[in-house]
Amino acid sequence: MIKRNILILGSEGNRAAISIVRALQKENYVINIAISNNNKSDRFAFINYSDNFLYYDDHNSKDFIKSLIEFKNIIGKYYIFCLGDRKTEWLIKNKEILNDNNIEFEAPTYNSFKKMVYKRNFINNAKMNGLLVPPQISLEEAHNSLLNKDFIVLKAKNKFTLEKYKTPIIVDKFRKLEEYDLDKYSFIIQKYIKGPSVYYCAYYKKGEKISSFSQINLVQQPGGGSVLKAAPYNIDENIIIKTDQMFKKLDWSGVMMIEFKIENNIYYAIECNPRYWGPNQLLVDNGINFPLIMLEGKGIIDDKIKMNRGYKWRNGYFLGYINKFRGLGKFQ
Repeated sequence: MIKRNILILGSEGNRAAISIVRALQKENYVINIAISNNNKSDRFAFINYSDNFLYYDDHNSKDFIKSLIEFKNIIGKYYIFCLGDRKTEWLIKNKEILNDNNIEFEAPTYNSFKKMVYKRNFINNAKMNGLLVPPQISLEEAHNSLLNKDFIVLKAKNKFTLEKYKTPIIVDKFRKLEEYDLDKYSFIIQKYIKGPSVYYCAYYKKGEKISSFSQINLVQQPGGGSVLKAAPYNIDENIIIKTDQMFKKLDWSGVMMIEFKIENNIYYAIECNPRYWGPNQLLVDNGINFPLIMLEGKGIIDDKIKMNRGYKWRNGYFLGYINKFRGLGKFQ
């Protein structure tokens, strides 16, 4: 039997990439790891998983797509997983030419992708589908909150700002707010929700949910950084229904993860990752293998978790302490 080629973008979030490798390493696939020419040292994270390294240019979309087509000439036709917001956007925009070159992937339409990846669009769509979002506040209200020792959150309002500030910024002191050029960059300012963070993760095909998983994040890096410790969790069923309805209206294909925060038993939609995310390993360890389901329809495809395993990213604690010493606050 000819083994199917899989291409994984190792420079677009190595935790998510490694989780896909682990999810497929016992299956009948040839795993090829692609590394950015700008970050060739990224390959060291994968030396225990693959000897097949390829290198791509990603100065712009044109160079990136050219590299992917050249890979096909080297390894033959292949399937690529969506990793990283920018690379996922480039893949979606060039779906037709990639498919014509026997490069396959599963993703939403560009219009649907934009409605989830850009914070302002996500907020509007969440509200339209009955999901609450953190209250938006003015700059004056933000100043008053910080003077009263309450936190605020800054989220990129447009694509230009998102290029520099890819993740929400938690601000806990007035002087920190002054570090951001609010005249140059455009932000949505929201009230900080103090409760725990939970993720709803799902895989849809043409708007129909195929499989899903929910988790609670027990420890995060300072400043709202990466999840360090997590466990399976049961999210309120009404929240799941509203979320599934939103993605049905978008005719969504592919994976996604939405973060909610819970304060006084009220769920607030925070953001969406419309592609694979860091702690995807938690799903794999609990028998929810999105990569395998996408490729073959195999694995657990209902919501009944057969195991109850947790997740802990030990190296992330070290990186978290660096962020703490940089003044990004405490572990959450």
